[in-house]
Order: sequence, then C-alpha cells, then structure tokens
Amino acid sequence: LGGGTYAIIEQGHIDMVLSSKPEERRVVFEEASGIAKYLAKKQETVRRMGIESVVSFAGWQDDRKRCYEDLDAVCVTSRNEGTPLTLIEAMAAGRVVVSTAVGGVGDLLGLKGEIQPGTFQTADRGLLVRDGDAKGLAAALETLAGDPSLRRRIAEAGRSYVRERYNHPRLLKDISDLYEQKEPLQ
Repeated sequence: LGGGTYAIIEQGHIDMVLSSKPEERRVVFEEASGIAKYLAKKQETVRRMGIESVVSFAGWQDDRKRCYEDLDAVCVTSRNEGTPLTLIEAMAAGRVVVSTAVGGVGDLLGLKGEIQPGTFQTADRGLLVRDGDAKGLAAALETLAGDPSLRRRIAEAGRSYVRERYNHPRLLKDISDLYEQKEPLQ
C-alpha cells in the first residue's frame, strides 16, 4: 500500500473506487458476476478520466493464491452479498480487506454498529463502508495506505479468524454432524 494500493473489485460499485483518488493508487478490476455487462462502460470511464496507467482490467484469475499474493488490499464493493468467498480467500491469504457492509459481510468482518456516511468502520477483521459511499471507501483506503501497523493487525486478525472458522477439519465435522442429526431437516 505504500507506493500504491492494489485492489480487486469483485462486483458492484466500480465507480466508487474510480472516484477515490485513482491517480494515487493502482487498481486491478477482476471480472465477476455483474461486471461483464458494464465492462466497456467502465473501460471508457477510465479512458475519459485519463487513468489507464493506474487501472487494469485483469479478467478472471485462475491462480487465486498468486493473485492475492500480488495484492496489498482487497475491496469488495457489492450492493448485495451473502458471505463472499473473495473476502474469505483474501483473509486466508493475509490480505487486509475493505468492503461494503452488506449481507453477511458485517458478521464476517466483525461489524460493531452503524457506519456514518462519508466514514468507515475499523472492524475486528476488516474495514467496512456503507453501500455506495465513495467518500467512506476513499477514507478507508487512505487510512490503510498511511498506517502499515493497522494493515498488519487487521490482516492477521482476518487470517486467524478464517483459519479457525473455515478450516478443513471443522467443515468436515459440520457436514458429519449434519448427517448424524436424529431428526430430518424440514
């Protein structure tokens, strides 16, 4: 994050990131659900803003491990989510995450109440912004860029949480427990 912020935008508010001082950071967009139909429009926005040198449209990445290793931060700016696998993967890779507080994201990152417009919340395992709040997203990214110890602390908390909660033995136990229930599921 020091010399430039690298972000992956899974789906949703691309304009939020483009409006958050893109000339000061390098942004990588990954195509995913909801983005492909807007891709040409977003590429035109980047051309019109004259920021092609700092914005890349990388397309889908098969080597997720390497992809996360190449990023300093991961942003998910969706309008609607369950519990995004992208955030779980990023946290497991030790990357600090910034996301809109939608769906199950607040639970995943440890949301502690309401977020005011134009601000962000430093939750237990990531930074959260309100849906559609470009100023809040910019503030979150600027804070991360200026505070390496915060980035490390949040990234490590996220990694520890994911390793404890989403590890293979625990998932197998949960499935086994489900099959061993005495009463059928309704």
